[in-house]
Amino acid sequence: MKKSILIKEFTRLFENKKLTEKTPLSELNFDSLKILEILSFADKKFPKLNLEPDKLYNCKKIEDIVKLFNTER
Repeated sequence: MKKSILIKEFTRLFENKKLTEKTPLSELNFDSLKILEILSFADKKFPKLNLEPDKLYNCKKIEDIVKLFNTER
């Protein structure tokens, strides 16, 4: 999946139309429920990724989450 498509998916997930890679997660509704939604998304779209919740908790910006998905440019 291309990075631009992944960011569009996060735009939907976070319900924020102005989402960019530089958007701080502190400005979004980033809580344990969002982490569960991201993990569910990862399981469906990236079944071999094996994303760990601890890594998501350490993210500060959208770009940090994108890096965890190892997407194409």
